[in-house]
Amino acid sequence: MIDEVDWIDNGGVLDLMIEEVGGLPVLRVEESLVLELRSIEKLMCELAISKGFLFSSCTHQRDGVKVKAERLGRYFVDRLKRRKGMLEWCFPSHEVNPYVEVFFKCVDRVDDLHSLRVWRTLRSRAAEAFLGLMNDLVEFARLELSSDAFKAVLKRFRKASFKRINSLEGYIDALFAQHSRMLVVRVDLSY
Repeated sequence: MIDEVDWIDNGGVLDLMIEEVGGLPVLRVEESLVLELRSIEKLMCELAISKGFLFSSCTHQRDGVKVKAERLGRYFVDRLKRRKGMLEWCFPSHEVNPYVEVFFKCVDRVDDLHSLRVWRTLRSRAAEAFLGLMNDLVEFARLELSSDAFKAVLKRFRKASFKRINSLEGYIDALFAQHSRMLVVRVDLSY
């Protein structure tokens, strides 16, 4: 898992709240997609450390072979069903977290979107085909996430992130040292 403290997990999601409608907090599309990307990142981190098959079969006399999925497997299918349409549409030229990139590779490998939507109702041969597809996809993701190339990309990604954070903190400290009565205003822009 990720060692850093995630600001979204520590109440930071409240900073993304835009307004209240009927007493309920509302997020804009961009903010909800940021949360979606974070959940995909966490999913892929869990997938990387998981072991064994996430999908298996169980046989019933009446129904035949059915698909049985672990919690992580169900969550993986749920995320795959959503594809990457809105994410690509809202963030067309953005570089995403390396974990999310691996997820996008998994999405590209799924040809049959219909089977993802109805996987709980699949029986016999269709269920066995789905099992093979999903277990192969999970194995593909695990191999990608454990590869040296992925680790190098992840290291560069984290290094660049820490460099930006340190640079920003140094800049702010220098400004406060030079202008002790400075007032900081946060402005969030969206289009």
